[in-house]
Amino acid sequence: MVSARFSSGYASVGHLEGAHAVLEPAFLRLDDEGAELLIPAVGEFHELFELNERSRSTSTPDSLRFRDTRGEVVLGGCRELGTTVSSIGTGTTRLRADRVIRAGDNQTDYRDVDGMSTEIDGLATWSGMTTITTMIERDPFAVVVRAQNRDAIYLSGDPAVTIESSFAYNPMPKTTVHSIADTATLRTRSETLMNWKQHAAVHHMYQDLMCLVYGEPCRARVASVKREDDQPFSKPGDPRRTWREVYEPTFGRTLERVKPFDRSELKPLFLYADVDEDRLASWGVEWELWSRPTWIAVTTMFQRGTTIEARLLQMGVALEALGYAIWRASGPSAGSRTPAYASLLRLIIELVPLEHSALFGALTPSQWIADFNSAYKGTKHADNSLPDPSRAYEFAIQALNLIRAWLASELGVSAERIAAGLTR
Repeated sequence: MVSARFSSGYASVGHLEGAHAVLEPAFLRLDDEGAELLIPAVGEFHELFELNERSRSTSTPDSLRFRDTRGEVVLGGCRELGTTVSSIGTGTTRLRADRVIRAGDNQTDYRDVDGMSTEIDGLATWSGMTTITTMIERDPFAVVVRAQNRDAIYLSGDPAVTIESSFAYNPMPKTTVHSIADTATLRTRSETLMNWKQHAAVHHMYQDLMCLVYGEPCRARVASVKREDDQPFSKPGDPRRTWREVYEPTFGRTLERVKPFDRSELKPLFLYADVDEDRLASWGVEWELWSRPTWIAVTTMFQRGTTIEARLLQMGVALEALGYAIWRASGPSAGSRTPAYASLLRLIIELVPLEHSALFGALTPSQWIADFNSAYKGTKHADNSLPDPSRAYEFAIQALNLIRAWLASELGVSAERIAAGLTR
């Protein structure tokens, strides 16, 4: 069996497994939105027209199976786009799928998995999980590049989350350039099968974490998934596990025309080595509490073409959600009224153990609360004056930095390290 990595532009002719295990000829093509499947049909015009009518009244299964000379793949998130019929007796049915999984042959549909692996921009640098070391020898002069996997970093609980290193090297490159691909992957593993979305939610959480660490959009790519009941190695005690390749270009947060992540330009606010491991694990467990403000704040990084006022408005909402989450976590008495907006801002600032120009400019925290509140109301309410655009822009940036600084403090990063990161 010939293997080929999935990527946009991948194309193959094969057969689609339809109802009652009937195999239909089909053409599979991958693009930037997922997969397109074309199913040709030949017959009398009235037969094809009836086929089109039946397809409209029949729902397309969420999961389909495609076979070609390279093996079998599972198509997930399937939907029919329609059928085109011509009077000369030919027709084509078009299907779309969100994801493609290179699967085994035991008919698993991969709606549920017990393992998922992703590659997230910035994860390798943040975690320090590089496999590469370089040494210069002087006599005789030589450059020695060594690649060696490192012990996995265990992050948290259920499903178990780890950061793992890997590298790839082609000993016979097509050009004169010899290179080693160095990758850090985030992996989740569960003892039992869990829904695809449950695993994916954990990876989305760490994608958001990287976005806040770097203060810019970090892409995430799902690389592979695993099921214990779809393993080619059947001998008892065999530790090898096959992770099935996945192509899902819309996984996580996406952004068109985003520039490639350049490790040499990374400016993280803090690193994994700076955090308290227990507090990081607790943050993962309590994600539901903090996900709303984080989701709103990170969304602004993936938007293009929005106005400055709209960005300030979103960041103001994110701060309100964060202040409310902090207030709820403090255990207010039953029937307590939600604090006013300025009080919610103060709750956040009280948990940030430093004052810095990246957070408050030249203002004191109390002055910043009053001025930010005024600017936020100016964008929110029609009977208030709009803030000056340059001030609105500054407030939006400062609001994001405040959420990033709060997160760093929440994870146990020292005030000195946060200040150094903000200065960079």
